[in-house]
Amino acid sequence: MKSIRIKTTVFSVLMICLFIGCDKMEDVHKIYLEGGEKIYSARPINAEAYAGFNRIKLSWNFTSVGNLSEAFIRYDDREIGIPVTGSEDTSMVYILDNLEEKSYDLEIYSKDVNDNTSLITTVFGNSYGSEYQKYLSTHSLKNLIVENGFLKFSVSGDFKGLIGYMLKYQNKDGAEIEEFFDKTVAEHEIEVELGSELTIKSGYIPEIGAIDTIYSPPVTYDTPKSFILDKSLFKLANLPMDIPRFDPSVPDAEKDWLHAWDGDNGTVKVFLDANNPKPSFVTIDLGVKVQLTKFELVGFLPWTPITPKQYQVWGIGDDKDINEAATTVDIHDILSLSPEDQADPAKVAAKTAENFEAWKTESLDKGWTLLIDDNRADSEGAGYSKEITEETAIRYVRLVFIDNFHNTNPDIGLSEIFFTGMAPTE
Repeated sequence: MKSIRIKTTVFSVLMICLFIGCDKMEDVHKIYLEGGEKIYSARPINAEAYAGFNRIKLSWNFTSVGNLSEAFIRYDDREIGIPVTGSEDTSMVYILDNLEEKSYDLEIYSKDVNDNTSLITTVFGNSYGSEYQKYLSTHSLKNLIVENGFLKFSVSGDFKGLIGYMLKYQNKDGAEIEEFFDKTVAEHEIEVELGSELTIKSGYIPEIGAIDTIYSPPVTYDTPKSFILDKSLFKLANLPMDIPRFDPSVPDAEKDWLHAWDGDNGTVKVFLDANNPKPSFVTIDLGVKVQLTKFELVGFLPWTPITPKQYQVWGIGDDKDINEAATTVDIHDILSLSPEDQADPAKVAAKTAENFEAWKTESLDKGWTLLIDDNRADSEGAGYSKEITEETAIRYVRLVFIDNFHNTNPDIGLSEIFFTGMAPTE
């Protein structure tokens, strides 16, 4: 009898399992209720929600779509129906657009051709918008300079969720360029229309799997109107009174002055010793016609006290041959003085000053423009820069060195010079 009871119990358990649904198929569910059986259509499975900018992308699968007619997405007080085709593809994707910025509980279910509905699958998703966007940090642009026609700058910034940044600018042909860069790209060299705007905005992925890159508020920079002139174009013009070299033992007449624009600040450079009378002159062909905006000078690094202190910068265009603009007044001519006066330093200095004024008048008459007339402070012997405000097109510059920072030593030396300019307005 005991054996019979055990067998009967096992059989009863098996029958109960069959009735309560040991069958795990998702296609059709039969549940026995008081009113009879209830048939469900295929339930959505493997549902995922992917965040976006004012939208959410949903994806899910069905075990079968053979008898399905429609899928539904329900959220808040809305319900969206999506037709289901007879395709063998059991996956579905749908993007909810124009969503308010918040988190959503999204319910997905289906309906078959017999109007049976499925059980509901719930998935949670986020829609990001302007509120999230306005707190995003934007990269910084630093060290914007123009060299040889290219805008050079660095990009700095590393923030949570950051993937890169977008640059927008106008190139030299007037075309608008918009380009995305990975966050690891920190240095740029691009051709731009000088004086145009350069805009940057930083891109973020708000969460893993998000379908949209969300950008920070854009920040706009003005690109420089001026650029550092290409010193490889410089050469000497060698006008009368110019001193092309300052060491008689150097056979190459241009050798010393080429040091002034060879890009190396660290070596002994141009040197005007006491045998070169002051003021001393040099005329440089810039190789391009520009409106100059700044002159920079690196001091005589071996000994900064002899760096030029009092000096002038003159400029002229290229409308006529540079030799036609050459001056004839010899500043150092003292032959009109008597032999006795020529031996008097004070009278020689007065005559030189008189000649200098005559030379200035002749220079102006021949079309030269005085760009800089400067007398620096003693603290600037290591080097300095001076803005140029004259709005005139320049091809040739004439440097006039008058005095240094030392009280007694008349020597003058420098290590490197730079000119900054922009395309002339004429």
